Amino acid sequence: MLANCSSAAVFQTPTTPTGSPPLLSYKVGGTVPTLLQAQQLGYGLGTYSTVQHFDQVTYYLGTVPGSANAVAGSGTPSALYRYSLASGTAQEVADNVEDIDVSYGVGAGATVFKSANALTPADWPNVVSVRVSLIAVGDQLGIVSAPQTFPFHGAGTAAGAVAWTAPDTRLRQVFTVTATLRDRLQ
Repeated sequence: MLANCSSAAVFQTPTTPTGSPPLLSYKVGGTVPTLLQAQQLGYGLGTYSTVQHFDQVTYYLGTVPGSANAVAGSGTPSALYRYSLASGTAQEVADNVEDIDVSYGVGAGATVFKSANALTPADWPNVVSVRVSLIAVGDQLGIVSAPQTFPFHGAGTAAGAVAWTAPDTRLRQVFTVTATLRDRLQ
């Protein structure tokens, strides 16, 4: 990625850059124009442009192969994974994770959090924070006397908290973290 304080362009080099300084180029439709031509990017490179590594990472829930932690026949996910496009591999991040919820705080103060599909195109520029909640689950049945019920999807919002009921008697705990985006904390 080539970026300065106001713009960025993601590109792929067809070969390892050489020269002094290295000549950076990217490939578009079989041609290789140089990145040193400002009109190729649509903005001027400026004095403070830098070249950085770019990777796309996807987080998802899945069942650990051969794991005794997933309740037999339930199809319940039992681990949080991350997939890196650059490495092409999936890595287990945390075992015993049953569900994940991501919601976005919109507007000053961000007292209302919405799911991505509930946001309108006009909402996205006003997103000031992101909240991620996970349900961690124990691996032994019968730890609690009855299935637990607690607010999960939209938990902690002014509207939209949904009661989530466990399918069995394993112990569960919700972990939530909220982070501000783009230095927009008010």
